[in-house]
Amino acid sequence: ASGTPAEPIAAGLFGATRRLFKRAASFDARHSPAVHQALAGQPYPEMAAASTRLAEALGHRLGRFIAGDTLIVDAPPAEREVEFKLQVREDRVGGGVAAFAWQSLEDLSPVVRSLAHEQFDNLVKRVRIFAPPDDAQAIAGIPDLDQILVSVSG
Repeated sequence: ASGTPAEPIAAGLFGATRRLFKRAASFDARHSPAVHQALAGQPYPEMAAASTRLAEALGHRLGRFIAGDTLIVDAPPAEREVEFKLQVREDRVGGGVAAFAWQSLEDLSPVVRSLAHEQFDNLVKRVRIFAPPDDAQAIAGIPDLDQILVSVSG
């Protein structure tokens, strides 16, 4: 990573003095629906561009330079990571003949469907902002950070 924008990050991970990024903020769909909707599921190039725009906006707000490549916006991917692909045997008796059929647990259970598609992805997965320790602390103190995130989301 020498000579690249990743050099400070790699040095913080593997160098003589550890300097790990810290979480500055976290937003879920329940408490910050606008942030979650604006950023969740965005492709990588758009997330990288949003990180750069966010660094510029935060630098302006804080009155100091924040490098776009040292600010990470982590958001849930477009594809769902939890799927219930479990087949359940459903016994059927009709006309004195016993039979069975295989059906998806998700098709049979609204609870499973809700957990897989609504609860998990919208509540467990969060949009998070990571930054170097000094920047993270300053960013965490910005009261309207959620509005700034929505405005830079593209």
